[in-house]
Amino acid sequence: MDSKLSAIIQYKLPEYVQSEHEVFVAFIKSYYELQEEEGNWLHYLERYQRNLDVDRADDDFLDQYLKEFATTFPKVTKIPSNQLLKLMREFYLTKGSEDSFRFIFTILYGVEIDILYPRELMYVPSSGDYASDIKCNITGNNWFKLNIDNDDLNASIVGATSDATAVIDSITSTYIDGQQILQMDISSHRGAFLPNEEVVLTVDDTEVSETMYGSVDQITVVDGGTNYKIDDVIDIVDAGTGQRAKAKISTIVHGELTEVTISNAGTGYVVGDLIKAENVLESNGYGFQAHVYEVGGSGEIVRVRVTAGGYEYSKTTTGKIKTSGGTGAVLDINGNDIGKIKTITVTDGGIDYSNVGTISINITSDEGFGADLTPVLNGIFSAPKQYRNSKSMPSGYSKIMDSYYYQQFSYVIGSSVSPHEWLGQVKRIAHPAGTQLFGMYQLRSFFEVVITLPPVTVSTISFMLNLVSEGIIDIPLTVDPIRVLIRSMDTNCQLGLTMSHLDEMKFYVAFDYTIGDFLDQSISDIEGNCTELLEKQDGSDITIT
Repeated sequence: MDSKLSAIIQYKLPEYVQSEHEVFVAFIKSYYELQEEEGNWLHYLERYQRNLDVDRADDDFLDQYLKEFATTFPKVTKIPSNQLLKLMREFYLTKGSEDSFRFIFTILYGVEIDILYPRELMYVPSSGDYASDIKCNITGNNWFKLNIDNDDLNASIVGATSDATAVIDSITSTYIDGQQILQMDISSHRGAFLPNEEVVLTVDDTEVSETMYGSVDQITVVDGGTNYKIDDVIDIVDAGTGQRAKAKISTIVHGELTEVTISNAGTGYVVGDLIKAENVLESNGYGFQAHVYEVGGSGEIVRVRVTAGGYEYSKTTTGKIKTSGGTGAVLDINGNDIGKIKTITVTDGGIDYSNVGTISINITSDEGFGADLTPVLNGIFSAPKQYRNSKSMPSGYSKIMDSYYYQQFSYVIGSSVSPHEWLGQVKRIAHPAGTQLFGMYQLRSFFEVVITLPPVTVSTISFMLNLVSEGIIDIPLTVDPIRVLIRSMDTNCQLGLTMSHLDEMKFYVAFDYTIGDFLDQSISDIEGNCTELLEKQDGSDITIT
């Protein structure tokens, strides 16, 4: 209403009433003046439009709004009532979610919370995450144009020749033999990348062309040979540029024993003496049986007959003869399929493999022989599958369901506010029906620690920072001793420091590295702006990741 009703009401009365009934007119005016006072109906009627806006509404209206739209919330919160009302719609849309609980603790107590689910710690058979990481290696001179942030990575890769595509999950830069390599974890790949093909690497909206190194992705068993054992090491040697691939025997054929070799015939044996196989560590074979089939004049064993080959033998063994008088015989027992290679696991695909014809494969084995293996190259490498956690393992950290705390529908809220203070509030405001809420009190203390380091330590840290940021770790496969190439941004190259200073840095946990015993050769002795090689002693090692 544009003007006070009490000021104009007398002019709305008939003229004879205004002139002849002055007391009545005064009564009517006073009545409307009373209703226009705060708290009466005419006051609210005049402010109706204003009270529709929570930023301008009277306190009485705000209280009514809170009773209508935020009835489960307390009147006093960390934010004004009008702001709380504006957030109610979004709250109800997310009610029962983690965001709704965080909202409650923010406006009521001004604290952050942690939300835990006991079901994540429950033992569930066959629920372990058993998967393989898929990796590839990229080299080139254009990747520096990319803005790489693994915390918020939006990247993909496309093969220029193969048209294969993949999503990049993470990118790590590392040095191998003085060359910077981009190692990538990829997923959702489609198609087959080719070894050493050009690829288009895209990060956000920036594209660059680089080269994808070839890797040894598999090793095909053409002939499994015999007498090998699990974990025998496979050496992959490339006459070309490929390097660093590693593999091992993962499974071998188990079968029956079929051959008996008489290494020493002995004396005193008779036809029909029973022969069994000695038990061998790492072999679960059972059931082999043979007999002495023919003997010589002195009872020496001439021939043996196998009557049962047995089952599940994976290693050669010797014979155990049950006899009443024979001595000295030595029998070696083998089988055509014993120790035959069945599958091979490539543990590291290596880099820069391009031609199967230049690759030779050798097996380091005590007794195995006769295997014929062929490498399979690929642009990407699928690492061996493994469990990412011990959730489904009986010996792991999992808990057995108790249908109370450890169950599918329980959750825990941890905060620095005692659960006795907030448990009832949270249950009334946002607790989902059918679930079980637990509270956890978290004591959080914040303090500062100031450490003063001596000058020699400060200079050592400065040197180490320079080494990590500018160093190139040169580790040839066949050169001994290993060499370390140090480069520096400045020209004096930290004069006065020696390689022995690196030993003093073992405590510095900001870098992941190991350091051996270096030759005490002063860096100041190096000429040519730190471009010469420093040799270190045999057995010393430095690894920076």
